[in-house]
Amino acid sequence: MDITGPLTSDGWDLAFQRYTVKLNGGVSGGGEVEAAELLGQTLEDLVQAPVDGWVTDAADADEDGVPEYALATWYDYDSATHLLSAADKSYALRSVEGGYFALQFDSYYDDAGSPGHVSFRVSSVASP
Repeated sequence: MDITGPLTSDGWDLAFQRYTVKLNGGVSGGGEVEAAELLGQTLEDLVQAPVDGWVTDAADADEDGVPEYALATWYDYDSATHLLSAADKSYALRSVEGGYFALQFDSYYDDAGSPGHVSFRVSSVASP
């Protein structure tokens, strides 16, 4: 997609830059998109969005020069192999339009093993 003025546009919910996933909310955009991390739950487990635990992308809090992205922990990193794998968690998302969704990441690699090809599954869920 080609979004003009992504910080003010409501034409997107998620943006991807290799393993970084941004929400259209907080410091990444004005769309008020929020996410709630759900440890140990699969996409199929989530049928209704949670009442609490919602966050959005925030300003850099640890002085590393990078914003605190709400979905920053979607992957696990293996320092021995330098490979990423999807963490055992899913997310509830509130979209720009106010709809609720479940999101679960599957992989960072394509079938040939090339990095930067994020795959995920998404489904609609009931509001909290």
